[in-house]
Amino acid sequence: MQALLLVASALLMQSEPPGEPLASAPPIAVTVAVDGGQAAAEGRPLEARLGEPLVLELSATAPRDAVLFPPLLPAVGTFELGNALPGSEKASADTITTTWRWQILPVRLGVEKIPAIELPYRTADGQQGIAVTPIVRVMVRGHLENDQDPALGQAPPPVDVITTNWALIWALSVGGALVFAALATWLVLIALRQRFEALKPPPHPRPADEVARERLDAIDRLSGAELDGAERLARTIDALREYLGGRYRIDALEMTTPELERVLPSLDLKAVAPDAITRLLAEADLVKFARLMPPEDEARALSPVVRNIVEATWEPPVEETPELIRREPASVRQRVYAGLVDGLLAGVIGLIAMGFLWVIGAIELGFLALILVGVLLALRDAFARSPGKVLLRLAIVTRDEAQSAPSVGRRMKRNAILLLWPVTAPLEWLVLRQHPLALRVGDIWAETEVVRHGDVAVTVSLRTAQHAEAGA
Repeated sequence: MQALLLVASALLMQSEPPGEPLASAPPIAVTVAVDGGQAAAEGRPLEARLGEPLVLELSATAPRDAVLFPPLLPAVGTFELGNALPGSEKASADTITTTWRWQILPVRLGVEKIPAIELPYRTADGQQGIAVTPIVRVMVRGHLENDQDPALGQAPPPVDVITTNWALIWALSVGGALVFAALATWLVLIALRQRFEALKPPPHPRPADEVARERLDAIDRLSGAELDGAERLARTIDALREYLGGRYRIDALEMTTPELERVLPSLDLKAVAPDAITRLLAEADLVKFARLMPPEDEARALSPVVRNIVEATWEPPVEETPELIRREPASVRQRVYAGLVDGLLAGVIGLIAMGFLWVIGAIELGFLALILVGVLLALRDAFARSPGKVLLRLAIVTRDEAQSAPSVGRRMKRNAILLLWPVTAPLEWLVLRQHPLALRVGDIWAETEVVRHGDVAVTVSLRTAQHAEAGA
């Protein structure tokens, strides 16, 4: 709502030299208005609300050739002067009306006044002076019915300016611990890679006769340009020595010819005479030490002789011990899936506990939910098989020949490390993935392993009869 207070100013403060007569009428007419308040009855001040902005307008009507000097920052008393707003100009035949506008803000209750605003000017004939606006009174009211004695309401509860986001803290703590543990474990496993390689079970040895035939076939395929007679004979005799070592568990490759001659009579050579092998060894020594160069056809003729010795003396291993019934070990994938099932069940219970703490306003005790998850993981095999192992058809056994069911204490021991699951869960997973026997730290500590429940595999212990006779 707009209320205008228009007052014609007839006051003129002259600055002419003494002795000159005063002008009969001021050449400048100024007015002041306040826009945005509520008009009151005649003779009463304008009404406005505390904190609601008003617009102060200063208008001056002057001859077209007069020069006006408007104030940059007019005096507004107890009001707070805001930004300058766009003004306007309106010209007629002889005069021009200029309006300046500012935003003002009432900041004090009661009857306040806007002081008189001075506007200096100078006319074309050299007359100078100051036009002054009248004082404007404004009644500033508050937003309560009784500004002088407002009814006090109940004080609102205090509001925390800074609060602790415990849910974010626990989430970042667990995530950071998992990442740190995974990185540290990965570095440790890199350092232990050679030790893990040594733990891998050696490959099952190939039969000595199969290796000897393969070596002889490779020598026979080489032409005379690729292999001379001396080298062909030496390689053929080496294949024979390697066969004798593998067949009778002796170090034939490192023995001298006299040493091997003394051992040959004690070996079960079947229908082969020891002298036949001794002659072949002597020929190889002549080539090696006497630098003889046998013809290629003579060197090739030794290959069938060595083959006959291999075929005549070879005997497959025979069983000495009874069969041992062992359970099939679980694969890494099966163990990981079973662990994920157990971890998800424990995690769901932990989230429920965390939500309960959130509801009761005790989220800062969220570490209790983390401890609960660790306890559930540590006790998951307390009743023989965890839910994940039951689902994946797995079982825990001792790491020995009997593969018996471990005691409750041993099952608790293998999972005790999971009490600190944010740190140890990545450790266990990475060790399980890298260990050549598919064991995790808990299995190594408790001497247990995980096998397929209900499945068995037959492992046979074999020894050769000749090995027993030789007493090797």
